[in-house]
Amino acid sequence: MPANAKVSTVARPSPQKKVRKQQWFPPQHGAWAFIGLPIALGIVVAPWTPLLALTSICAIAAFPLSHFLTAIIRYPNKTRYVKPLILWAALSLPLALAVLIARPWLIWFGAFYLIALSLNIALARNKLERSLANDVIFIVECVALTPIMWAIGSGTGALAPTASNLSLAPASLWVTTFLAFLVLVDSTLHVKSLIRERNNPRYRTASRVWSIFSLIAALLLAALAGWPAFVIAIPFGYLIARSYVLNGKDLKPGVLGIVELGAILLLFAAVIVSGG
Repeated sequence: MPANAKVSTVARPSPQKKVRKQQWFPPQHGAWAFIGLPIALGIVVAPWTPLLALTSICAIAAFPLSHFLTAIIRYPNKTRYVKPLILWAALSLPLALAVLIARPWLIWFGAFYLIALSLNIALARNKLERSLANDVIFIVECVALTPIMWAIGSGTGALAPTASNLSLAPASLWVTTFLAFLVLVDSTLHVKSLIRERNNPRYRTASRVWSIFSLIAALLLAALAGWPAFVIAIPFGYLIARSYVLNGKDLKPGVLGIVELGAILLLFAAVIVSGG
């Protein structure tokens, strides 16, 4: 360096760290529809009671509560999940307590959800929160809301009528519940085959096979409930068509979400038209 060269003493601005906004809602947008379908079906099939409204709000709030609880256990930056966890706990837990006081036998269903949540957390600890196994557990947690809401609507405040109430449930309740399970698993496989597992041909095959299987199973279930086969075939025929038309295509998540929401709405309409 020349002796007369000047050395710059101007400090360069240090790069600013990107400040993340506080997250109050889970980023899995499609999961809201997965929760909303069983709740809507439960309201349709259950004898009405104001407790169903409380149960619906509680179930919706329980999803972000479980998400942020899992996030605190799973991810290193735990402090950013504390505020939303407190918020959703403050909303969901009092509602859960109110419904539990009115229907004390719901404690058994609460035990079921604690076991399911523990499985979600165990999978998350092993970095498998996006696995198909965890997705199926979540779907089971969702569709269980339909018979639970029926039991709430037809039950009493006694401690032990859970089993007897569900044993007296009409076949249409179980048909509705299983149809929802078929659709939600179908949607999960299809979305995975287009996004997270788009390079895995087995998911594309599984998506199509499940869609065809779901149509056959749905028609058998419709016959069991005495529902018109052609009505129930509409949402499942839609699922088969979109699994072939869209499989392998590069779609924006918003467009893909609208397509999947169409299947959910078609099933809901089919259940109502069929007298579910």
